[in-house]
Amino acid sequence: MSEKIRWGIIAPGGIANAFADGLQILEEAEITAVASRSMERAESFAAKYKVSKIYDSYKSLAEDTDIDAVYIATPHSFHKETAIICLEKGKAVLCEKPIGINENEMLEMINCAKENKAFLMEAMWTRFLPVINEVKQYVEKGLIGEVSLVKANFGFKGDINPEKRILNPKLAGGALLDVGIYPLTFADLVYNKETLEIKSMMSYTETGVDQDSTIILDYGSGKRAEVSISIKDYIPHEGLIVGTKGNIKLDRFFMPTSAIVEIEGEDPREIKIPFLKNGYEYEAMEVMSCIRERKLESSIMPHEKSLRILRTMDRIRKQWNFKYPGEN
Repeated sequence: MSEKIRWGIIAPGGIANAFADGLQILEEAEITAVASRSMERAESFAAKYKVSKIYDSYKSLAEDTDIDAVYIATPHSFHKETAIICLEKGKAVLCEKPIGINENEMLEMINCAKENKAFLMEAMWTRFLPVINEVKQYVEKGLIGEVSLVKANFGFKGDINPEKRILNPKLAGGALLDVGIYPLTFADLVYNKETLEIKSMMSYTETGVDQDSTIILDYGSGKRAEVSISIKDYIPHEGLIVGTKGNIKLDRFFMPTSAIVEIEGEDPREIKIPFLKNGYEYEAMEVMSCIRERKLESSIMPHEKSLRILRTMDRIRKQWNFKYPGEN
């Protein structure tokens, strides 16, 4: 392996550009190649980030022996197919969230990774952010007491074009997979276990995907989470963790650079840690560390944590009797 970890970028859209921006601050990272079904987009990306190799097929990038790791930012419905193409060539894969449409898709990806002794991780960047790690320490040390409630909301006005990803069932659109995964992950960060019971209500878009929902999750022993998500209305991206001795509030809980901690009998305190770049650098650092240590799975974002969130979303969609076209 070269001194630098050489990245290939698949599907250079908005989030891939954000990831590439994050890589710029990491001296040990280098973007070697980009692949897109749009050569115009690939060429624009290559010029912006000084990428030497451009491919018009994902398979060609996966076959490039000069690439150590691949970042996949395709629409959700292509995650499994694209990841498997790369894993079969032994590439380390960082795949955007949700890593699969459902649990079964990820299980196929894990099997492929194991067969080819290749690293695989979901790009849930929230789990790697410094403020989130500090908040977890407060919770795990019991500084706000025993946690009984987690609240997290995420809503925005999505693209109204029915052919675009967010509204298109063929591209696994809808609020749950796109933004719902964030508050569900936030609750999982706190409780770190399977939810026992789920109650939810939702509404559909005219294209047939979920446009908004409210979800209540019961983790047992009086512990619950309350989540509201939407792709038709802006909902403040606030997170709240409530314990018997205090609480923690986060604005933009999915990408926080600060949090306010209130502990009974003490003045409020602020956790404040700015990003090195834009936040995406931290998940990349974990991937590169795992590659150098020859790990096939991250201890921070192990496969089981991704599977647990997918199982939760599968259960929610089962309540809604909602499946994507061609989904098993």
